[in-house]
Amino acid sequence: MGLFSSLFRALVFLCLGLLAYDYYYQGGEHATSLVDTIRDRDSLEQVWRDMPLHRDRLVHHANAAWIEIKTARSPQELIQKFMYKNRGIPKDGDVYILSHYTFDKVVDGSQPVLVKFYAPWCTHCKNLAPDYQRVAEAYKGSGVMIAEVNSQKEGSLTRNYGVKMYPTLLWFPKGVSSTDNGLAEVYAGARDFDAITRFIQQKSGIRPKATSGSHRIVELNAQNFERNVHQPSSHVLVEFYRPGCQSCEDLAPVYEKVAEAFANEPSCKIAKINAQKERGIAEKYSVTEFPSLEFFAAGKQDPSKYDGPYTEAALIKYLNKQCGTNRMPTGGLGKTAGRVSELDQLARKFVEAVDDTTRDQIRKQAGAIADRLVDNRHAQFYANVMDKIRSNGDQFISSETERLQKAVKSGENILSSEVVDEFAVRRNILSVFDESNKQKKSNNP
Repeated sequence: MGLFSSLFRALVFLCLGLLAYDYYYQGGEHATSLVDTIRDRDSLEQVWRDMPLHRDRLVHHANAAWIEIKTARSPQELIQKFMYKNRGIPKDGDVYILSHYTFDKVVDGSQPVLVKFYAPWCTHCKNLAPDYQRVAEAYKGSGVMIAEVNSQKEGSLTRNYGVKMYPTLLWFPKGVSSTDNGLAEVYAGARDFDAITRFIQQKSGIRPKATSGSHRIVELNAQNFERNVHQPSSHVLVEFYRPGCQSCEDLAPVYEKVAEAFANEPSCKIAKINAQKERGIAEKYSVTEFPSLEFFAAGKQDPSKYDGPYTEAALIKYLNKQCGTNRMPTGGLGKTAGRVSELDQLARKFVEAVDDTTRDQIRKQAGAIADRLVDNRHAQFYANVMDKIRSNGDQFISSETERLQKAVKSGENILSSEVVDEFAVRRNILSVFDESNKQKKSNNP
């Protein structure tokens, strides 16, 4: 028992020394964290069950602890080593913070990991930070880990992966660990939420979850203004605001709801910019009152000023008109969303037709229009419905409508908002066929 008694005394003195160092030089931060870790245990019985009581196992753990003590370069490093072995990886929001202690533990090939290498002084890194947090929120609990490394603190780790520019994003797919040099992919896309989530979805097959309304608002600055606002395929509503402005603060919750309503409309973006910080941009567009809402139509340089009420309903109505959308205040789609008037007319004629020859001709016309409207992915659904009716009869209209309604109801808490939108558009198109079919039956009882 002399050996174990000496070992026990040595460990006690070591713990006291580490705690003293932590108290005087770290303000007790690590000790507090250790206490919190113990409190997180289910019970004292769980702690007792976890203790390795077998002599060989005890010796093994003691030897491992001694190796950790000998290789530590400072008391602080020793504290961190033991802490990281007994608690989760630290996080900033939903982004995991990695160090040379934890990198191998996280990037072990068990799951895909996106790692951002950044420097605190880097302006581009600061601009990316909000979008990167959104990416982490969107993939929280999905099986994809979003992490970051402070290259200023972790120089050797950064050099190991050949990182020389900031920010650098490295993608480690599932099956690739930290030791598989050269197999990590350098992300080369745009540094924004949409581009990064598209990349992750393409590589992993995992879709991002919807984020909160405030995160749906694109934060603009001098560096990303042109890239986000002047796009050929996207309309953008920009709020110019000033910190301390009461009217701006009153608009904030309304603006967030509008952003949430248009979250699934890639061609109609909601953005804002701090006019006090970015005075040059505010002056360029002659913005002198706050808040000021400026609408930048796709492909146009000069905006048009919104001068209507600052209410959710008024703003959504305005954006629907400007963007050609059909969003409701709830964020759902209106009854005309996804429909094409030209194809609506053909749908009615198709249902009213009594012979197959006429229906075949109408089907060909619908297919030609769908081919012409190649950018409208819903146009082809008209032709698909006509094919199903020819194969299954007019009853397909009601049965498919009922199926979609049940799918949405049963998957209310499971389906993504994008899928719900897709089903809503299909139901809208089916309603054109359904109304004509009901009219046909009433005329021919």
